[in-house]
Amino acid sequence: MNRRKGQTSMIMIVLMIIIMMGMGIFLLFSSIRDSSSSEFDNYYTHNLLLTVLRTHTGYKTPCSTVSETISSAFLLPGTTCQGRLKSEILNETIPALMDAVKKSNLEYYLVVQPENWDVAGGRRLEFGKSWVDNEEDKSVANEKILQYGSNLRVKLVLAED
Repeated sequence: MNRRKGQTSMIMIVLMIIIMMGMGIFLLFSSIRDSSSSEFDNYYTHNLLLTVLRTHTGYKTPCSTVSETISSAFLLPGTTCQGRLKSEILNETIPALMDAVKKSNLEYYLVVQPENWDVAGGRRLEFGKSWVDNEEDKSVANEKILQYGSNLRVKLVLAED
């Protein structure tokens, strides 16, 4: 009788270990989730926007980075950096950067505008193809530029062409 009691206890212990391992494996796999493609696209778009804004233009301050050039172009329109208009620098730099770093199957639309542009209006810079903003399957990244006292909203929209 004692021998069977030992076997029953051993079977119960093994059964409990199997149940615990099964629960552990279930919890492990249920906590791991794949990033959806839209989540990845949003990360990609946001990082692409940050890369473009932080890129050095080859000019000196206040045009050393793209974001500095944008903010100083808004605050002092018509001014130059080393003999070139800031708007010319942006019109040359941003499309070249976007074509160099974005995936070849994507089109972009980059908009720079003051914070309350919808209400107050004012100047607005646009780069890329505007139809991208009307696409249903798109990824959007937004940033603010607060340099030199400006309060600008930058929006990058990517969609497949």
